[in-house]
Amino acid sequence: MDIDVRAKLTNSQSVTPNDSSLEAVRIEIAVLADQDYERIQKLNNPNCEDYRLGATKLIATVIPLDGSWSDEFMHDVAFKHSKVSTQGRPRMYYFQVLDCQRELSKVFKTGQLPKIATEVHMTTG
Repeated sequence: MDIDVRAKLTNSQSVTPNDSSLEAVRIEIAVLADQDYERIQKLNNPNCEDYRLGATKLIATVIPLDGSWSDEFMHDVAFKHSKVSTQGRPRMYYFQVLDCQRELSKVFKTGQLPKIATEVHMTTG
C-alpha cells in the first residue's frame, strides 16, 4: 500500500513561534493496523510511546509555520510518500498524529495551541 501524507497549521496567523528564525516543526504520523490500534486502546491511559511502538510505520512530517502544506516544504527528514506491506488478511488502518518530543509546545509560546490539518491518501495495487 502506498501512503501519501501532508499536514499544515490551520491557525498559523494566530500562533507565534518562540524563535522567529524557525521555519517548521516536526511531528510523526503513526500508521496503525487495526489489531495494533485496538490493543493500544485497551491499555490503561496509553501514551505517545505506546503508539510509536505499536505502529506499522512512522512517517516523519515537517510542518511549515507559515500555514503552507508540508508537501510544499523541502526538508531532509520530511517524508511525503511511504509504503506499507499489506500481505495477509485485509486490514483497516488508523492514523495518529504524534508529538512525542513535545516539539509543538517547544516551538510555540506558552498557552498557544496550534491546529493541524492532515491529509492521508492511500492507494493499493
